Amino acid sequence: MADGYDPEPVPMQGEYGYYNLLADLWRAGETFVVIEHDIVVYPGAIGAMLDCDHGWCGTVYPYRAAEIACLGCTKFSAEFIAAHPGVPAWVAAREHGWRYLDTQWAAALLPERIHEHRPAVGHERWEA
Repeated sequence: MADGYDPEPVPMQGEYGYYNLLADLWRAGETFVVIEHDIVVYPGAIGAMLDCDHGWCGTVYPYRAAEIACLGCTKFSAEFIAAHPGVPAWVAAREHGWRYLDTQWAAALLPERIHEHRPAVGHERWEA
């Protein structure tokens, strides 16, 4: 149980498993939250994103020498998805393996920008 929500772990299959998951969720058209396997949320982080009026928002997390908001801890609302139906097709026409997915998904949404939530959640990969 994460923040009062029951997460649905989804194993990623191969280089394009993450893309396939996001594309399927996008096509379903319902609000969804992504919490990657190495992200540790604090109480209230998921609820804050779900309660946020912004259609695309994320809680920042440490990455290298900065804090970023990317797919690691993000929400897409049903309304936002409906306003941007072509994102999966745009991304599929480019390099869309898991290593590039966050930047490609964000590029497909330009000029939109992610709304950032703070404080930062934990990122197991980058913390000592």
